[in-house]
Amino acid sequence: MSEVILNISKEASKDIRQFYDKYAGMLLGFIQGTIQDPKKSEAHLIKILTSFILEVKLNPQSKSSTWMLLRQHAQKILAQEQLTDTESMITSDYASVNPDQLSLKEKEIFNAVYYLGRSVSYLAASFGEEENSIRIQLKSSIDKMRRLREN
Repeated sequence: MSEVILNISKEASKDIRQFYDKYAGMLLGFIQGTIQDPKKSEAHLIKILTSFILEVKLNPQSKSSTWMLLRQHAQKILAQEQLTDTESMITSDYASVNPDQLSLKEKEIFNAVYYLGRSVSYLAASFGEEENSIRIQLKSSIDKMRRLREN
């Protein structure tokens, strides 16, 4: 992995190597719990470690463990990847249907609940909305998908 390809400094490259040596085994096991393909898991490992070093500022006085911060960062990236993958899967499943029938928000909520296993309360906190609002949008997306299947 060349610094030129990743466009990172030599100091950041050293940090990435140190993090790789220390956390790669645990992180790869964590990633493989979500992504079964070994090649994709390894690609995500490199992406997550690199972005963690470049984006997260570690404070030596912080009480939070580095592993916990790294794992939270990995969860965020993996959730974004899965949401994008499932959205494209749903879009391809219903390509013949008018795309306006499910709003982007309804797709996000449906995907998060049924494909990622997120709870309504988690989504409400994430979107900054009331739980009842999330439930209404989830029910609306389910109703629309049922009607689509009937056609």
